[in-house]
Amino acid sequence: MANLIAKDGDGNSKYVKSTGTGTNGDPFIVDHSISTIASGTNTIGLIGIDSGSANINVASIASGTNIIGLVGIDSGSANVNITSGSVAANISSIAAGETHVGEVGSYIKTVSTEITNSSGSAGYLAGDVISGGSAVVTPYELPDLFRANGVGAFLTRISVMTNVSSQTERIRARFYNDATATVAADNLPDKEIYTEASKILGSYDLPAMVSSADTSGSCSRSFDTMCIPIVPAINSKSLFFSLSTLDACSSAATQKYILEVRVAE
Repeated sequence: MANLIAKDGDGNSKYVKSTGTGTNGDPFIVDHSISTIASGTNTIGLIGIDSGSANINVASIASGTNIIGLVGIDSGSANVNITSGSVAANISSIAAGETHVGEVGSYIKTVSTEITNSSGSAGYLAGDVISGGSAVVTPYELPDLFRANGVGAFLTRISVMTNVSSQTERIRARFYNDATATVAADNLPDKEIYTEASKILGSYDLPAMVSSADTSGSCSRSFDTMCIPIVPAINSKSLFFSLSTLDACSSAATQKYILEVRVAE
């Protein structure tokens, strides 16, 4: 190997590193190789998206690895890492709470509540409320019926059962999104209040109650299926209800009623 000599504008000799002997078969070749980047703080590059913002950060890659780059989404919940020789996608668990990503599979839930009337054996007129309150009362609760606060579902089944056989009246179930809605007392006419319209979700009239052929089980029941969208209050997972009869009927002392409701998503 020999070095070339060149003159600059002032006539000074300058040397150019080269290889070869300078012959026709082995001409000078100017050395233009690029040396290896030394380990240390020479940054190849790291591109990241900061948590809570959209910042692009550039940081050094540790020496001694073959990592070309790392693309990641910060915050500890969803990282996608590209490493040497493979591609790995790592998704860690999402913290509990109601930043809801989605329900895996369907959601079906059934909740029931039992009430005991306070009218004794006085009987009911058509349109009377059935409840355990002898004064103006509030609705009964079907707790934790919905998957999450303020998240609605489809009402798919309503059932009413009483512990007295041979009952044939039709029952109306009225639904509310607020526990403070006003409901008439037991054995008084059912009512709705105009100024409480935002609390009333609607009502559903069930078919006549029936009993089995053997009435010794002391049971009458009515149910129906439907597909009606219904939404709880924004800060609640509960549905509230009242019952009334659409037909005049007898009653028994401390007669019990169970309302069962099913929802699905």
